[in-house]
Amino acid sequence: MYPIFKEHGFKYDASNSGTLQWPSMNEYGLWEFPLQDIHVSGFGRDSLSMDYNLMCQQNGSGGADCNDTSDQAVCDQARQSTYDSLMAATDAVYNGNRAPLFWGMHWKALMCGSYIRAVNQFIRDAVAQYPDIQFISNKDLVTWLEAQDPLVLAKLRAQGAQSY
Repeated sequence: MYPIFKEHGFKYDASNSGTLQWPSMNEYGLWEFPLQDIHVSGFGRDSLSMDYNLMCQQNGSGGADCNDTSDQAVCDQARQSTYDSLMAATDAVYNGNRAPLFWGMHWKALMCGSYIRAVNQFIRDAVAQYPDIQFISNKDLVTWLEAQDPLVLAKLRAQGAQSY
């Protein structure tokens, strides 16, 4: 499929999983923008950086329960956990390797709208805490990456995955 993507002008692939590190280009010339493993605050496990994946971890069954709920206490816990998880991952990359943080969002009112509220609060607070942070599209990231000197990108990627 990658050769077809490249042939039709695709610049990146966001379908894989990964870690908190700088994007690299795959063998087909597409940038890899993965959903990243992040810590799920309050649950002692990791998840891919997407609302649905966090929901599966936050339902209390170790990732086996991916059902939505309207239980307000569970929803409130999921909202706080998501917010804390995003802030912790952002803090790690901001103060570490400065790699982009990718977040997958369905913009559906899962868990009483917990993820929408958590992400909105996260954006407000991240901008306040880190004035030089930028929230950009994948297209803009491709443009920035392609404008860099290859040696700069190699140095950024050489930092490896950010742990926290």
